[in-house]
Amino acid sequence: MIYLVICLLCLIGVEVFIALPFLRYINALTAVSQKAVRVATSSKISDHWKEKALQRYSRDMAVASIMLGFLLIVLFGIITLASSLADMILQPDLATLQFFVSIPGLITATIFSVFYVSVRKHLVKK
Repeated sequence: MIYLVICLLCLIGVEVFIALPFLRYINALTAVSQKAVRVATSSKISDHWKEKALQRYSRDMAVASIMLGFLLIVLFGIITLASSLADMILQPDLATLQFFVSIPGLITATIFSVFYVSVRKHLVKK
């Protein structure tokens, strides 16, 4: 029964991950990092303008990182809430979160999540 609950939590987690704008902030962080490296390694840009550009890029990277951290907190909060709800409904002594963070739970979650994402990718064509 615990494995079924873990798979359901993974399904919820994957769908929430897809619904939240994780990829937008990851892509923004990657793009700004690449720009910062190009500016920092360029010999055609003066040090004055490098300072100006890198200050802006560092601010943009900090904002994207903070937003990613916030989205992760939201994702883990939803999973924790769903886990607590499952514990209350199914069995009061069922420790879903404790099993979820154990080695067998993490292996189960990883395998099911990868399987679900690959099946979802083939079924939902955009």
